[in-house]
Amino acid sequence: MWIFLFVLLEFKLKTRREILEARQQRWSGSSNARWTYLLLRKVDYKRMFGDFFLNQVFTSHDVFPYYQARPSRKHAQCPCRRFDGSIFHVLFECQKLAHLRQSWALNWQRKELKDLLKIEFFGHAFSDIVKELFIVAFPL
Repeated sequence: MWIFLFVLLEFKLKTRREILEARQQRWSGSSNARWTYLLLRKVDYKRMFGDFFLNQVFTSHDVFPYYQARPSRKHAQCPCRRFDGSIFHVLFECQKLAHLRQSWALNWQRKELKDLLKIEFFGHAFSDIVKELFIVAFPL
């Protein structure tokens, strides 16, 4: 009985490992979702983000003006009306959202976005910025 359970467990682990390796190869070789790939290079079963607004940062979808303008090929404009509405501009430069960056530590500018996302404070901060952008972009 124990041998059967051990063999079954070994089979499940081996299958899971093979699926993960195949997914990693597809993820690394794909030309799609390169923004997300820059932030999350390694395929992992353990990583899940339940925050809708933080997921917008990881995918650069939906709420960002740059993404919204892609299908129609229109010029993407940030709510501040100054720039293109890229994820970088919205998170780090947009003057309309500057009040949300006031509490940030002064040395944040020396770090890359992928490193800032590993810090819980910045995960919450980026989520708040996207939430505010969502309210501005899609008013009720």
